[in-house]
Parts: sequence; C-alpha cells; structure tokens
Amino acid sequence: HTKKSNQLSGRPGVCLVTNQSTTRYTANMAQLLGLLILLAIAFIVLQGLFTLLVIRGARRPPRHTASYALAHQLPCDPGDLDLPFESWLVTCRDGVQLPVWEIACTREKTNDRLPLTLVMVHGWGQSRLDMLTYLEPFLHECQRIILYDLRGHGDAEESITNLGCREEDDLLALLTQLGDGQIILAGYSMGSVIALHTAAASSSVKQKIVGIIAHSPYIDFHTALRGRLMINGYPARPMSRLAMWWFAMIGLRHRDLMMCIGDITCPILVVHGKHDAMVPIKQSHQIAQTAQNGLLHVLEHGNHLDLPEEDREGYLRIISNFLREFDQ
Repeated sequence: HTKKSNQLSGRPGVCLVTNQSTTRYTANMAQLLGLLILLAIAFIVLQGLFTLLVIRGARRPPRHTASYALAHQLPCDPGDLDLPFESWLVTCRDGVQLPVWEIACTREKTNDRLPLTLVMVHGWGQSRLDMLTYLEPFLHECQRIILYDLRGHGDAEESITNLGCREEDDLLALLTQLGDGQIILAGYSMGSVIALHTAAASSSVKQKIVGIIAHSPYIDFHTALRGRLMINGYPARPMSRLAMWWFAMIGLRHRDLMMCIGDITCPILVVHGKHDAMVPIKQSHQIAQTAQNGLLHVLEHGNHLDLPEEDREGYLRIISNFLREFDQ
C-alpha cells in the first residue's frame, strides 16, 4: 500500500493541483497585503487631513463680533450695559492693531495710591464681547476696566492667533499706553497664560502689575489642545501631537509656564472649576504652589470658565477681598 501511495504522489496531476493551490494562496495573500497597504495609506491621509483641520481651526477660531452677540442676545458693547466707555486701538510691535474698550467704573479713589485698572484677557475662541458677561465682580472695585481683542479674535482684523505664544508682547504694548497706575490682570484660560507670561517678562512695564487673577490656566498648550479635542468628541492622539509638531515648525514654540512662574513677585489668585474637563485642576494646584505669592480658589461645582450659581457667592467674595488689598 505504501509503495502504491508513493507512486501516486509522483504523478504529474497531483503536482499540478498542489502548484495551483500554492499560486492561489500567494495571490490571495498579495491581495490582502495590498488592501492593508491601501487602508494604511487611507488612514494616514485621513489623519493628516484631520490634523490640518485642527491646525487651521486652532489658528482661525470663530470670531465673536457684534453679529455673534446679536444672535446670542448678548450686549454688543459696554454701552448696552449702561457703562460709559471709549474705543481705541493699540498698535503691536509688528504693526497689528487690536481694538480696545476702556470702561470708566464707579469706584472712587479712597487714598493716595495710584488708580487701580483691571485688564481682562479673554481666552481662545472668545473676544472682549464675552468679557462683558464677566464684569460683575470688578465694576465696583476698580477705577477703570480695559477689554481688548487678542489677535485673530473678535474685531482684531488682518491677524491670526498665535495661540498665546509670545502674545505677552501685545499685552505689554497695551499696558504701555495705559499710563501710570496699578494694574490687575484678569485672564481666562489662554488669557491667563498670556497674563502670567506678561508678569514674568523682562520689561519695566511689568512693574505696574500688582496682581493677577488667573481663571482655569494651563501649564502647557498641548494640554489645552488635547482637552478641547476630547470634550468635542474628537480623538486627541496622534492629531494633537502632530499639530504641536507643526506649530513648532512654524515658530510657535510654547514655553512651559512652570519655567517662569517662580519669577512673578506679585500676588496670584488662581480660580479653577473642580470638574474642568479641558484642563486638569492639578495644573492650577502646581501654579499656585510654585508661585511666590499664590492662592487657589476651587469652584466646587465649576467646569471650564463657568460660574455655577452654587459657587457664585464664594467667588464674588474672594475676588472682592483680593482686589481691596490694593486699595488700602
């Protein structure tokens, strides 16, 4: 029987069947490999396109202008809140002009100290219009309030945002035009980071800054970018890292805030929502602990840049106490 089997296995027909099977297997594997390569290329292309959309969206956020305010039934300028104000422009070092509102407040000077000016620095995707909704704690604690649009936001025409990178130069240009007096910087998210970098800058103008209120600050921009993608339901990786690589390639290299926070000598009040889904509250803990004179106030029911009714009373009280330290 064994001998017969061996004889059969040597027949040409059996070899032909085996060769055909091998050929079909090889062809199927080649097709499968080709399909996998095409899928990999498609995945890479989609990742690249999505990363480009992230980059473009980050540098060209939606503009909150008067049309936005009307559509959302918000005040279009301080006059809609019956607040006296003036409009003017600040010219930055590179020639970009940023629009400014200067609001005269009701609080009168009670001592020989220089007048207290509050400069509000909005966050990414916001504008000075949004800051009108944050005015309440400050109106009766300062002599004037300054609202301005960051480059690439609001009515700041012919500019795109640098995502906070080196935008302290713009704020220093604004502070130079404010004349003498004490200045408090109130920043919001990206605006907080700009305010803190301004106070740490090597400029004589920063000597006028006597205090900073930082709402929901972050230590590095990558954290904020990743968090914003996640809360909007988009995959954060690898797009956020690719976007950060691209920003670095075009010169937008964000500095680690912790490298300069210890150089700030004025008091810093950090305000952060306990349930902030975009920026971890631990980063505010780090900032407050590293600062020479830092204090952290946690909004127990707060998220990112919101003020729940349950936290309002405590927030208004700590803001009032912080500001009155500079009017005694």
